[in-house]
Amino acid sequence: MPAPDNATPSPVVTVQIAVASLDATIDLALERAGAGPADIDAVFMTGGTSYVPAVRQLFAGRFGAAKLRFGDAFSSVAAGLALVAADRVR
Repeated sequence: MPAPDNATPSPVVTVQIAVASLDATIDLALERAGAGPADIDAVFMTGGTSYVPAVRQLFAGRFGAAKLRFGDAFSSVAAGLALVAADRVR
């Protein structure tokens, strides 16, 4: 029996949609920068999403696994947010 039209997508489909959206966003960022993957020296992966294998595969496929750098996924995000907040208070 087919699922109703308003059925919630499976987690796999949800991740696939999110990765496709991220892929399109990378295209847009590169286009706006007038750059291509070969122009990127390193990609810093941080945040919880950096642990998602499909996200890592996307970035490795686009830029090369050797260009990927990883930091403390959770405290680096908090530190970055603190810097933005401090800058806005000034």
